[in-house]
Amino acid sequence: MQSIIVDLNENIDALYKVTEKNRCEKFNFIKLDNGAEFSSNDTAFLQLKVAEILTEYIIENEEENLLKMTILSDYPFLNYSEKNKIFAASIWLIKNNENDFLRMLILLKRRFLIKQNILDYLKENSYMNLKGFTSFRLTAYKKMLSELVQKVIEDYKIQQEYKEFISMLKYFVETQKKRCKKLHVVFEENGEYTLLDENNCDITDKCFSEFSETKEKNNLNNEDVLISSLISLAPRKLFLHFESENYNKRIVSTISQIFENKVYISSEPLLEVVR
Repeated sequence: MQSIIVDLNENIDALYKVTEKNRCEKFNFIKLDNGAEFSSNDTAFLQLKVAEILTEYIIENEEENLLKMTILSDYPFLNYSEKNKIFAASIWLIKNNENDFLRMLILLKRRFLIKQNILDYLKENSYMNLKGFTSFRLTAYKKMLSELVQKVIEDYKIQQEYKEFISMLKYFVETQKKRCKKLHVVFEENGEYTLLDENNCDITDKCFSEFSETKEKNNLNNEDVLISSLISLAPRKLFLHFESENYNKRIVSTISQIFENKVYISSEPLLEVVR
């Protein structure tokens, strides 16, 4: 009978739980004093099964600690709060329940890297110190975790810059001396925007023309011009109207963050507004 001995040094109960999910007739698991012995009549089958079990064990019991170590070693300049946020975001990315493509790709890649690394090791060894193996052998897997953390940090920086930008725009709006009382923004079905003043007069062309030269020079899109127009007008009340459900939710979110409690999502029929 072929066998492989894995020295865990700790957490043998966690290995038991993982093994229970992978039991089959040709495979046995025996608890030793400092680890576990996996036995089977088929060498190739045994190696594959042990690799699958240890892969799941590493993901369930070692991955979070490996992420923490990656953040601590690669990003010492981050403060305690930032490290915690990066760690939480990294964990969410790999363990949330959303079946998006990126998450599925990460799950498949990390399992493949760990399992292949274990299989390569077991082809030449029948004894494994799992702590040492995890610390020194999982190079490709750790590189993947490092790339994941790097992506999370890049996203975090973008979010911080975005928050700072929104704060600056909010301050600018609040400090405007000339402010219109009420403004309507109509999100049209074709993706265009119509601006109506407090008397329901169309002021779109007038507002957009003021930024036409800036738009051409800086390669701005209609959303940028709309935001610039709203900030310039600095309305005390801002009503948003939608001709269809297929509107730009990102720009609506940005407007809501800048103007906060001054924004009203209007349920009033469009014809009533422009009459």
